Amino acid sequence: MRKLRDYPLYRDVDIQLDILRNHGVRLPYKQAWMGEEVANGILHGSDVASYDLSIWYTGFKCGCRPMLFLDGTHLLGKYGGILLGATAKDGNEGLFHLVFAIVDNETDDNWTWFISTLGDAIYSEDDYHKIITFISNRSKGLVNAIAKVFPSAPHGGQRWGEMYSNVAESFNAWIKEARHLPACNMVDVIRFKMMNLMYKRHENCMKWETHLCPEIHKKIEKTIEESRCLVIGRSDGDIFEVVDKQVNYVDLHN
Repeated sequence: MRKLRDYPLYRDVDIQLDILRNHGVRLPYKQAWMGEEVANGILHGSDVASYDLSIWYTGFKCGCRPMLFLDGTHLLGKYGGILLGATAKDGNEGLFHLVFAIVDNETDDNWTWFISTLGDAIYSEDDYHKIITFISNRSKGLVNAIAKVFPSAPHGGQRWGEMYSNVAESFNAWIKEARHLPACNMVDVIRFKMMNLMYKRHENCMKWETHLCPEIHKKIEKTIEESRCLVIGRSDGDIFEVVDKQVNYVDLHN
C-alpha cells in the first residue's frame, strides 16, 4: 500500500512482478487488480463517494466564520422573562458576548426584533451583504426570524454538539449570578462583567510574544509538527499541493 501511495502509476503487472520477485508467488492478474482496487479505496476513498466531497466542501465554507451563537435563557427574578444573547468567538478562541436583550418569551416577534437589531449593530450599510453562519438549538421563533431577516444565512440542522453546547453553557454560567436580579440591576451587572472581561483581555494581549493569538499559534505549531512527513508540490507562488493519504490543494492567498 505504501508503494501504491508513493507511486500512483504503480500498475497491476508491477504488483505481479514484485510479488513474484519478493515472495516467489505467481499472483493471478485478477487478484493483483482486486488488491489494487482495495488499496486505492483505502488510500483515496471510493470513486462514487469522491463526488460527495463537493457537498462537504460547500458545507465547510458555509460553516466557516464569521459565526454567531444564539441562545435564550430563563431569568429567575419575580417576573421571569428570557434573556436572548448572541455570542461569537474572538481570535484567541475566547467567547465574546456581543449583544443581549430581555424579552417576555421566545416568540417569532421577539426573535425577529432581536435578529433585526443585531443586524443593525454588527453591519454597516456597505457590508450588509456579508453572510453570517448562525449556530443555535433552533428554539421556538428563532428559525423563522433568521429566515426572515437573514434569508441567505446558513442555519441548517440542529446543533447539539460540543461546538454549540459549550458556548451556550458558558454564556449561561457567565450570567448565573445576575439571572435572579431585577432587570436594570441585571443589565448593569452584565455590563460590568463585560467591561472587566475586555480590560483583562486587553492587558493579557499586550504581553503576547507571538504574531498570532496564542491559541491559534499553538494549533499551527501542532499542525506544522504533524505535517513534517507530508509531500509538498508547488503550483504557483501561493498555491500548493499537499499529498498524504489524500491530495489537498492549498491556496494561501485565498
